[in-house]
Amino acid sequence: MLTLGGDADRILPMYGEKERAILAVAIEIINSEGFEALTARNLAKQAGINSASINYYFRSKEIMVEQALSLAFDSYFTDLDSIVDGFDGNLDGFLQEFISYNIEGFSKYANLTRMIFFSDFYKEANPFVDKINSLMDELESKLAQSGFEDSCGIAFRLKMFFSSMVAMASNDKLFRSGVSSEMLMDAKILAEFIKL
Repeated sequence: MLTLGGDADRILPMYGEKERAILAVAIEIINSEGFEALTARNLAKQAGINSASINYYFRSKEIMVEQALSLAFDSYFTDLDSIVDGFDGNLDGFLQEFISYNIEGFSKYANLTRMIFFSDFYKEANPFVDKINSLMDELESKLAQSGFEDSCGIAFRLKMFFSSMVAMASNDKLFRSGVSSEMLMDAKILAEFIKL
């Protein structure tokens, strides 16, 4: 289950503990059973609440889903921002950490990834794509400041890696078995490729 840790108050300051717990259960249902399984009855049962509580706390299922995705989105980018902010010039270490984190995350949250990228939930522009592009631009700038000549190419290859992860997450069977040691070993190989 998604754990909010110390980020809960920062990510959803307008919600109390009960609301955040409901959102965490909603994320778990979407991820483990698929969006179709996120019914008021199923959510209420798994969260240990009355189904009327969903409307009481969130006004509608749509608002609750939007907030659940926002919670997952913000939690992911808090971690990813921390990885990028921690870049200290050690490209090998950074790339392996970035790649491993994403392989593990996309594997663990494949259904959630599918919903974010391939459902009709975001009818307008997808904020996830905008944030990734912004983060890659920030990384490119950090690489250039650290003296890496191919900072643009490295950032581009990381975007391609990220796009590949999204595409693989669209395949229901691909990530079902979870992260294997071979996938994490491939992070080292991918890091070498991205540095080329």
